[in-house]
Amino acid sequence: VCVDEDFEKHEMLLRQFVVNKDSKFIGKTIRKSGIRNKYRCMVVGVESMDGISLHAPDIDTPLEDGDIVWVVGEESSLKSLMNWE
Repeated sequence: VCVDEDFEKHEMLLRQFVVNKDSKFIGKTIRKSGIRNKYRCMVVGVESMDGISLHAPDIDTPLEDGDIVWVVGEESSLKSLMNWE
C-alpha cells in the first residue's frame, strides 16, 4: 500500500459548472471528457437542465447544453478545469 505522507494537506473542494452550447464538453461523455484523467477531478453528479433531477453520473451519457456538472478536486485542479471550460 502506497501512503501519501502529505495526504492531510490535500483539501478537496466541491464545485459546479454549466455545460453550454459553446462548451468543449458538450456532446462528450464523462469518460471521454478528460475531467478525470487530464484535470484530476471527479464528477460526482449531473443535474439536468430542468433543474429538478440531480443524479449519479453515467460515464457513458453525453453531456448536454444546460447540464450542471458537480466535480470534486483539489483547488489547483479545479482552477485548471474551470479555465478550460
